[in-house]
Amino acid sequence: MITLKLNGFDDLQKRLSSIQKNAESLAGKRNVSFDVLFPDSFMTAHTKSPNIQSFLADLKVTDQQSFKDLPQKDLEQKVISETDFESWQDMMNTAGKKYYENHLFS
Repeated sequence: MITLKLNGFDDLQKRLSSIQKNAESLAGKRNVSFDVLFPDSFMTAHTKSPNIQSFLADLKVTDQQSFKDLPQKDLEQKVISETDFESWQDMMNTAGKKYYENHLFS
């Protein structure tokens, strides 16, 4: 008979417990500001802008209302011409996925 001693399961259990707690805290709808959803690191990696404010500035977006009033075609054109993404939805989905990954595994 062979006896094996496996190490590391306590650390794995702690890590999985932490991920479970993080997942529970992320459950449901969340309101996330653009600054949080699109951190500077995301913007510099995927766009020609250093931050989300700079990205939206030439579109005259200064607050939620001006963003809501922005013609969708103008935003889509900006995304296509100045990012790695094919659409605003694609950009938001990627940022959202990254946001959840960062918070789930932190």
